[in-house]
Amino acid sequence: MKVRMKFEKGDEVKYISHLDMMRTFERSLRRAKLPIAFTKGFNPRPKLTFSQALPVGVTSSSEFVDVEFNEKVEIDDVICRLNKYLPRGFLVKYADFCNNDFPLHMLNCAKYIAKIAINKNSQIDIEKVISNILARKQIIIEKQSKSRKRLIDIAPLIYDIYIKEFKDEICLLCLELSIGQDGNVTPEMLISILNENLERNVSILLINREEMYLREGEKITYPL
Repeated sequence: MKVRMKFEKGDEVKYISHLDMMRTFERSLRRAKLPIAFTKGFNPRPKLTFSQALPVGVTSSSEFVDVEFNEKVEIDDVICRLNKYLPRGFLVKYADFCNNDFPLHMLNCAKYIAKIAINKNSQIDIEKVISNILARKQIIIEKQSKSRKRLIDIAPLIYDIYIKEFKDEICLLCLELSIGQDGNVTPEMLISILNENLERNVSILLINREEMYLREGEKITYPL
């Protein structure tokens, strides 16, 4: 029996790595005494599958984990017991039974809100830079992996960028970006490009991942 959970990762835990988050959920599930299923073999592990890793320092309203159980469970009971033992900053908001028709690795798009500080007279400038970014056929950046640096074109990985709100010297920027197997681009990469093209640099105040979904052209499918 598999249950898919949607949870948030708040400000208190935004610097916890993806690996440490996985361990946190394993530990909390054990402490909650939920009947989780384990892998076979010499070193059995709980059967958990997480959605694509969130960059360290970014909060999220929309993370997902699939948990397999070895006996029947009640959704409300799972949510209540797990939330009791998860550290402050993690909160399971919704859950439901799922099958293997839509595995989490199929998620290929995420929507972020970036709160940035910028000079109040720079709205027109930032709008021009955003239009220029979206119009470019190619945007080459240098990306550092564990073993080497490589050049990648992130232009096909940018679906949309727009200003959601501009008030005083605070700008809320909405970014719809590719994640997962076909390529990954982070909000920080885009804000770095903004800074390269603006006379006055912007400062990141916070970044939150609002949603994750499967995007196929104009069709959007949510995991829950």
